[in-house]
Amino acid sequence: MVLLVLGAWPGLRAITPRLLLAGILVFSGSLYTLVLTDVGWFGAITPLGGLCLIAGWASLLWGPKPC
Repeated sequence: MVLLVLGAWPGLRAITPRLLLAGILVFSGSLYTLVLTDVGWFGAITPLGGLCLIAGWASLLWGPKPC
């Protein structure tokens, strides 16, 4: 939902939606892969997705505000 709203945000930095999308894909994808394949090292990738999500929300918070 947040990615749809960001598409209409004027003056938004391009890095914000990319960070959020990467965070969603890496965080959720690594958890799904961990559960479905039982390959343990995917658990080590999950925090990277969380960091991308945090960075994306921080970028949104400190970025340009809508008019």
